Amino acid sequence: MSVAQKFGMFLIPLLIVTAPLAAESRTLTQNNKIILSGSKAMKNGFLGRWLTLIYEEAFNRLGYDLEYVGFPAKRASILSNAGKTDGEIARISSYGESQPNLIQVKEPSFSIRVSAYSKRKGLVLNGWQSLKGKDINVDYLRGIKQIESKLYQYVKSARITQVNNNVVGLKRLLLKRSDVFIGGERNIDEILNTDKSFQQKEIYKAGVIEEVFLHAWLHNKNAALAPRLSRVLQEMKAEGLVAKFKIQAK
Repeated sequence: MSVAQKFGMFLIPLLIVTAPLAAESRTLTQNNKIILSGSKAMKNGFLGRWLTLIYEEAFNRLGYDLEYVGFPAKRASILSNAGKTDGEIARISSYGESQPNLIQVKEPSFSIRVSAYSKRKGLVLNGWQSLKGKDINVDYLRGIKQIESKLYQYVKSARITQVNNNVVGLKRLLLKRSDVFIGGERNIDEILNTDKSFQQKEIYKAGVIEEVFLHAWLHNKNAALAPRLSRVLQEMKAEGLVAKFKIQAK
């Protein structure tokens, strides 16, 4: 076998391995396209529709097309922090503490309420402190850091379970496998109001646990875009567009 043939045999598998890595590490904004990840649960609900309308318009004003992709929340974090997406579309203000490669877009998209749901009669909750000392088993959505970071301070770990999506969390309430399910109020309310599996099943909102502001986060390779995007969001709010998109998303 000639030297050229031997080199070719070595080079082909090398190209197969390195080509995807090169594609992943390139600066995605070079093609005037921004890819933002987010939790699949959020993307598939009302909040996802609202975020899509907001950021499609915002990035369009900056000369970019937006692609919003949904993953399990933990996977979305890994991809954005590694620069395999251009950032994340919606995380809370303290998110950067655990994601060193992401930069916060200072202007928030909007605020959301984290609420507790139950089927257990007479249970009333108000804030994180209200969970302390209660004889309850609590579920929450896997990968939601603002819940995870506080929940374990007030409920024993043996009484906490992560679930993969909101529907599973609500079904576990019906089956009495948990007493409380904590998650984003808007998405859960939408499921309770539209999914026939949960209508007239006596699941109720036991109380509001926390209100948080959501921000877009950009990978530091796109740092220059962050202040520009913040200004555009401010302009859109002043124009009444964000409020209009909220109505449209419903």
